[in-house]
Amino acid sequence: MTTDSRSRFLLLLLSISAIVFLGACSADPEANAPQLYVNSCGWCHTEGIGGAPAIGDKEDWERRTAKGMAKVYANAIDGYEGATGIMPAKGSRADLSDEEVKKLVDFMVEVSQ
Repeated sequence: MTTDSRSRFLLLLLSISAIVFLGACSADPEANAPQLYVNSCGWCHTEGIGGAPAIGDKEDWERRTAKGMAKVYANAIDGYEGATGIMPAKGSRADLSDEEVKKLVDFMVEVSQ
């Protein structure tokens, strides 16, 4: 490989790295998600699996929060099964406190607005 070829290759690598870095700094709702969301909620709420409101889906979250946050918290903590889908109690994470679940719900609602 000539010096000129190496320089072009390095420039290409730097350009790709910059694009990846800038993508990580985007307005993607999950880009700065708390690790607890990633490990607990992201399995379903990233893609809307099982009827879960997908993170970033403003209309779906607005429809659910219109019933009041107390109802949204109760569904997340106690579980829900109905026409809109299934939510296991605490997302099948019995080790989470009610307060942790509420904070996770607040995060998803906030980044979906």
